Amino acid sequence: MKRIITLTALLFSMLLPAGCISGDEDEARVENHVRQGDEIPSFNDMEGFLNGAPAAELSSDDFSGKSGMIFFFASYCPDCRSAMGKIEAVWQQLKDDENIVIAPISRQSNGETPETVREYWDEKGYTMPYYLDTDRQLYDKFANITIPRLYIIDAGRKVTRMFVGTIPDDPQEIIALLR
Repeated sequence: MKRIITLTALLFSMLLPAGCISGDEDEARVENHVRQGDEIPSFNDMEGFLNGAPAAELSSDDFSGKSGMIFFFASYCPDCRSAMGKIEAVWQQLKDDENIVIAPISRQSNGETPETVREYWDEKGYTMPYYLDTDRQLYDKFANITIPRLYIIDAGRKVTRMFVGTIPDDPQEIIALLR
């Protein structure tokens, strides 16, 4: 009996879609508005924070002539929480490289607020800046559902790689894609 329960649980977990999808959302409804090879959409004035204090704002122009990454997350999402340590490791290695932009962006929904993001950042001791998409206007230009989402962007503002639901396990792989 214990074996049947274990096998049933294993099979069920394999059927679940990767990434955080909330409510009645399902994998069949995922729409990727930005795909590999596309230019990132224009955006301005994304509110930034560093060490809990206001920091420089982010815009799509910040990616012009630089490689970079946009990482959409929510602090309540277990898959995002798992990935965030890898993003911090990438930040630690590349933070002094002026030709690389690293932009973790909180997709505000399902109770995610600026306060919950700040508390999460403080709790984990992250040192990288983060940005708030308080009304999901930017996220909705990229997709309709599913986080985490990682977009690797070249100096021409084109998406060269896209990861949905999971990101590479090794931060060095992300670093190699950014260089």
